[in-house]
Amino acid sequence: MTDDLKSPKKHSAQRADAQQNHGRIMAAAKARFASDGPSAAMDTIARDAGVAVGTLYHHFGSKEGLLNLVIQEHFQVVTDFLASLQDSADPWWAVEQVVRGMAKRQIKDRAFKTMIHQHSNLIETTSQAKRGIDPAIQALIDRAQATGLVRPDLRAGDLSALLAGLPIGEDQAEQRERYLLIVLQGIKSENA
Repeated sequence: MTDDLKSPKKHSAQRADAQQNHGRIMAAAKARFASDGPSAAMDTIARDAGVAVGTLYHHFGSKEGLLNLVIQEHFQVVTDFLASLQDSADPWWAVEQVVRGMAKRQIKDRAFKTMIHQHSNLIETTSQAKRGIDPAIQALIDRAQATGLVRPDLRAGDLSALLAGLPIGEDQAEQRERYLLIVLQGIKSENA
């Protein structure tokens, strides 16, 4: 009977340890895939996470399974960010945050984007994960357009093209901010 009473505690401790391992593995995988691309070795990811390589295979099945989860988690962060803006009292502020957030991700996620574009098998995973992003951005744009703050012809897909020319060097922050202000001014309606 005493063992039965200890079981829930032991199970809870194992579960907490598994969650910590999962977090360390995901952090190590993100960093390693960003630096080495999809060819990153599972042994290296395991070492970086401080776990046995068997733990990776136990939790994720394969390197592709781990990579797909990293991609999905990446886009979940973006989706959550967009959801946090949906109820903003200021529709222009929400659109500005989208533009600024996209610019930050463009700089931060260069290796991530390169990795995806170099490996065609990741493009499908990426497009599935991205499906909710453009509609969420468009909903924010629609709100701002309804108040007359954003030009009526702006679409969610336009933002990536508008931001493609941003300087990405660490020493180009001032120039990048200037370009961002030009883009933001350009998407405002004439009446705003």
